[in-house]
Amino acid sequence: PPAEYDGDFNDFQPLNISKTEADTFRSLRDSANKNGFEYGAVIENGKTGNIVTSSLPGAVKISLDGHGNGLTVLHSHTNATPFSAKDFEWLLDSKVDKIGVIGYNGDAYVCYIGYGDRPPLEELRNTADLLANEANRTIIDYPGFFEWSLEERNYMAIREQAYRIAQHFGWTMEGGRIDG
Repeated sequence: PPAEYDGDFNDFQPLNISKTEADTFRSLRDSANKNGFEYGAVIENGKTGNIVTSSLPGAVKISLDGHGNGLTVLHSHTNATPFSAKDFEWLLDSKVDKIGVIGYNGDAYVCYIGYGDRPPLEELRNTADLLANEANRTIIDYPGFFEWSLEERNYMAIREQAYRIAQHFGWTMEGGRIDG
C-alpha cells in the first residue's frame, strides 16, 4: 500500500477474530511468503481443516464439498490487498458465514453478511463491475495518487472496491494487522 495507508484500517470495523482464525491466518501468510502461492483453509466447528494451495500464483481453489454450515473460509494474498471482487463469491454460498484474507505483511480482513443481503452471483458481479469503475475514478482524486507506483494504485483500487462492495450489500468488514 502507499505509505500513508500502510496500517490504516479506519474504513473498516476493528478486527475481531478467534484464536483459531488468527493462527490459521498466520499459517496461510507464512506458507504464501515461502513460495509466492496463495493458500486457503476452511474453519468448521472451530477447527481448521487442511490448508490447500493451487500451486498457481494469484489463485487458490477451496472446496466446500463435504462441509456443513457455519463455515469460515480464509485465504492468503501474496500482496497486501483486501478481498478481490471474486473473493466475495464465497459469501454467496449459504454454508459460508464469514470469509477472510491475509496479505504478506499481516494485514487481515474478514467479511460477513450479518444483516446484509446475499445477492445472486450475477448481481454481485454486475455490482462489483460498476463499483470498480467508480473506485477507479475516485482514487485519482486521492492525495498523492500521481506519485504512487502502479502497484500502490492497484492496491488502492482493490481496497476501495472491496469497501464499496461490502457497504453496498450491507456486509460487515473488519480489518487489522496480525502480529503488529
